[in-house]
Amino acid sequence: LPAISVPQTYTYPGELTDGRYKVTVFAVDDSTTPGESKSETFKIDTTGPAAPELGAVPSALTNVKEFKFTWKAVQDGLSSIAKYEVGMTNADQAEEITTVASDSALEYKWTYVKDGEVIFKVRGVDDATEDGNAGEWTIYKFTVDTSVEEVPGFERTSSSKQSQPKFRWTAVR
Repeated sequence: LPAISVPQTYTYPGELTDGRYKVTVFAVDDSTTPGESKSETFKIDTTGPAAPELGAVPSALTNVKEFKFTWKAVQDGLSSIAKYEVGMTNADQAEEITTVASDSALEYKWTYVKDGEVIFKVRGVDDATEDGNAGEWTIYKFTVDTSVEEVPGFERTSSSKQSQPKFRWTAVR
């Protein structure tokens, strides 16, 4: 008998969890002998990466006007990290979301706009789909107050072997 090619379809009846899978298809003749098989591997990835851990951040109260935030690279169990998204808000301004490429130096520099509370946030986005799966935000809040006086110079002037420590500092006026 000539071979008959009829397209067949199959839909898995349940929900697959995140993971890597392999499907194999083969023909079986009338005597139940399997023919040549073809396989394809695929993954299901519906979750984003873990929240990044922050490195360098400004003090909780600062009079500095330029900031540099750093964070550690995140991992995703099934997909590569496509990018990081950074969000900034300052006082009464609208939130600004910026994309930082994952192959960059895992940092974001920002120049202060006005005094008040500042919220910085960062999250990883994987490459599982065209838009990717976004992870959880890591959020850091601090206050900019340019009227805050500088911290005075402060140092210990005695050695650690002395039982009566001595200190010196600069007065602030």
